[in-house]
Amino acid sequence: MKNNIICRNCGGVYPISDYPDTTKLFFCDGCVEKLKAKIPDPDEVVYLSDIINSPSHYCKGDIEVIEVIKDQLGDGFYDYCLGNVLKYVCRAKYKGRSYDLKKAQVYLGWMING
Repeated sequence: MKNNIICRNCGGVYPISDYPDTTKLFFCDGCVEKLKAKIPDPDEVVYLSDIINSPSHYCKGDIEVIEVIKDQLGDGFYDYCLGNVLKYVCRAKYKGRSYDLKKAQVYLGWMING
């Protein structure tokens, strides 16, 4: 399922696949920096960086799913990340370009930092 979410400040449209909660306010990262003091209830706001770095559907228990994957794969985690980098880069042109490239960047960071 593909949803478009719209920044409540600038009107920027972000095509986010499988975005679980479209009822919360959404601000792109650029607007969050400008509006930090004016955001009414931080618990009712979703930020683009949160969707990319720590999606709520992967954080339901005491440990984030990526940590379980890293633990179980050991040295294979690097290859797992490489596969995801390739996936997100290859599909970026056809899906959510900015979102997919930022997701690829997250996986690259895990590859670089271990």
